[in-house]
Amino acid sequence: MNRFFLAGLSLFFATWTLSSAQAKCIGLITAGWHHNFWHSLVEGGQEAARELGQKLVFRAPRQEGETAQQIKLMLSIRKYGCNAFVIAPVDRSINALVNNWDRDNVPTIYVDRPAFGQSRITSLVMTNNYQAGRDAARELDAILPPDAVIALLGLQKGVTSTDARENGFRDFMIEKGRPIQIEAYLGTTHEEALWRAQELFGQYEGPPINGVFTSNESTTEGVIEALSILTQDRPIHVGFDDSPKIRAAIKNEALFGAVIQDPYQMGYQSVMLANRIRQGEPVPSRVFTGHTFLNMANLEVF
Repeated sequence: MNRFFLAGLSLFFATWTLSSAQAKCIGLITAGWHHNFWHSLVEGGQEAARELGQKLVFRAPRQEGETAQQIKLMLSIRKYGCNAFVIAPVDRSINALVNNWDRDNVPTIYVDRPAFGQSRITSLVMTNNYQAGRDAARELDAILPPDAVIALLGLQKGVTSTDARENGFRDFMIEKGRPIQIEAYLGTTHEEALWRAQELFGQYEGPPINGVFTSNESTTEGVIEALSILTQDRPIHVGFDDSPKIRAAIKNEALFGAVIQDPYQMGYQSVMLANRIRQGEPVPSRVFTGHTFLNMANLEVF
């Protein structure tokens, strides 16, 4: 079992067992749990809570994209007496509840992604996803031939963080005169991504694909595995997010590189901001936590 999973698993059970007597807590609700990204984000939030001497109550939907379950978890944590929330919104459906809480002086910070629409959030802590997508495109553009066939393989339409990465990647390539010939969504789990990528590559009959971009952890890992069975014309693959599998693929030259975020800082900064809000202090409306392109040259540094 890898360090990402163990750290996240211990935090999951540590926060799940808090009693209702522990009032005035900070609630943290992610949009999923199966990605290493969420484990690191929760670990950062937990560290901030420890430093502050505050209670952090954490919940996560069983699967990515479960809006109804996320709303149920929000209502459940509210009963603990939490008076500030950090939420990675599944979609805009939670905005109405967040707006009601704001009217009751219960502030909410969105982390990792916005939820477009009318939301009365206090702050947003995230990666500059559009710029990160452009940076991924810049790395791939530098090593592709002029007439390259490029595939953009996304997560799921409507997920604002990955939508922004995909838009940034596409816009950069179009500005460089490189059309995206293949676009597809691979789904929200590793298994879906693997199956759909195998189907896509297996049925493809056009000219060889030269470059591939995948926009999150599960799509990157799924495509790494799908491409591993190709015996020829294997494209250059640039991915997104950090995990042991992604690092191993870079080391083994199965993946050229990946844009990595700082989910630990997202969790840490968002909980710190939530506490500042409760103290009546002003906070910035948006905080970008940075990103880096990870490849063979800096694999041992980050």
